[in-house]
Amino acid sequence: MQQKALLAIGKQAGKAGLTMGPHRVLMVGAGVSTQERLGQALSARFNPFGGKVRVDRVLQVRLEGSPITPFVLSVPYSGNRALAHELASLLPGTLPSSLSLVRGAMGSWSSGRFEGPEGPEDPVAEAASDEFEIGDGVEWNWEEGKTIIKLEWGLQAVPTPEGQTLHVMQTAKHGILSRGFGLDWYVERQRAFRDFLGRYDGTAAGAPYWWMEPVSLLATDWL
Repeated sequence: MQQKALLAIGKQAGKAGLTMGPHRVLMVGAGVSTQERLGQALSARFNPFGGKVRVDRVLQVRLEGSPITPFVLSVPYSGNRALAHELASLLPGTLPSSLSLVRGAMGSWSSGRFEGPEGPEDPVAEAASDEFEIGDGVEWNWEEGKTIIKLEWGLQAVPTPEGQTLHVMQTAKHGILSRGFGLDWYVERQRAFRDFLGRYDGTAAGAPYWWMEPVSLLATDWL
């Protein structure tokens, strides 16, 4: 199934003006499972949240050619099923505090809400709430048959000590029949977030804070 996914990713990358770089499959320990929260992997470990969907490996592909910066697509697998995926990159510029876009009260009918380490009243979260483009287009529900996985976050942006921001987005597939990985969509989100970072030029980086640890932390060596 990974070979089929790679062919699809390559085709979608070409349409978006991107090229595929290296790819790899990271195995996740047997017996480790997750129900709703897919962004749980750190050092190849997933935390249990109910155990409905078992994640056994993660396909990672580096995408090159973005006018902003290269990025990595991470696709968790449960058997032959590709689950909701993440796209991650290091963007130039920093934030005075970390930022997350989390699932809203209306679930997939809402565009989510922004929160910082201190909640939605965090100044960066309040500023982000006025910037629709940085979080637009997250598909909040992954569905297959009777299984529904409700994503609890769509964006996490965390400043690094090197004056950059680790930018991660999580989404179910896009488009007709939900087959698209949203590569061109992510490039637009990169562009929007880069512009958002511009307002914080010269600001000291805040302490890193993850609302939930993403799978993409396993991809930082490719960013």
